[in-house]
Amino acid sequence: MARTYKSLHFHQLSMYERRFVKSKDQADEQIKDYKTIEQIDLRFQDILQNHLINGCLKIQKEFDPDHTTLEVLDSNADFIFGRMGKERDMRAFHLRETETYKSEQIAKKENQIFEVFTYLLIDRKTYIVCYLQETSAPSILKLGELISNIYKTEELFGEVSSVSVEDAIPFLGGKDVIGNITYKTTLPPSDSRLWNEEITGLDRATYESIENLKNVEITVKLVAERNKSIFPTKGLFSKVMEKISATGKKIKVMAKNEGELSQEHLLENNPLTKKVSFDFNQNLQDYRAIQMDIFDQMKRVYLQNKEEVLKYCKV
Repeated sequence: MARTYKSLHFHQLSMYERRFVKSKDQADEQIKDYKTIEQIDLRFQDILQNHLINGCLKIQKEFDPDHTTLEVLDSNADFIFGRMGKERDMRAFHLRETETYKSEQIAKKENQIFEVFTYLLIDRKTYIVCYLQETSAPSILKLGELISNIYKTEELFGEVSSVSVEDAIPFLGGKDVIGNITYKTTLPPSDSRLWNEEITGLDRATYESIENLKNVEITVKLVAERNKSIFPTKGLFSKVMEKISATGKKIKVMAKNEGELSQEHLLENNPLTKKVSFDFNQNLQDYRAIQMDIFDQMKRVYLQNKEEVLKYCKV
């Protein structure tokens, strides 16, 4: 078995009708009339029935030579499971034998492109989108462009927004385990009395000889013992974070609940994600079975966290 860890990101797909309101002294104001979940689903049902070629659809902005491919792998009344891919330069990739180390170029036909892709899962009852973040894969924002491409003559446009936690202190305070905490803090350079060689690596004379120094910024990292929480009580976490927030910035916290994988969270506007472990059988040749395994795991993680996701979205 080959185990790999991936981040599952949660987004919300919206659809709106655009109209402009005229003003005497100012430019026309754009108004977004957001549609209901039922109205969004009607459009996606139309896409599934009338716009796919071999289960696929090209997403491309006008005058943009690059495009993204949406491929629907499975769909029912509850979910749409698929993948999004975009062309990459295959000259940066090749195959290599594990024992002889011989390399081999990847072959493709003239009518083929080399594509990198990742998977997505759409809940048709809420239009929450679960997206496996992959390096070089298309942005999830392309899903919003799909609606704009097909229905722009009707002044309908798609919009994808990240499900995020604006203030993560209450959110993280409920976690079972709080691990490492990292933040940056800044002090004016005139406070050289606060700095010694153990902190800066510079003796006092050298430090004070430095010119044109705007400020001194250091990164503080509170390191927890493995699988141990650094706070004996959950209430203490909130008190400490309020103090750190007063002077610190770019605050990051490692946290998890029992049975979850530990992951990093931002203290402000923290994107809601879940770290997922996938176990892939290296000997498994059935590509469809691999896809459905990914589908099952994405659906399982989403349903386990659905209540939390809906708490921070606009549905």
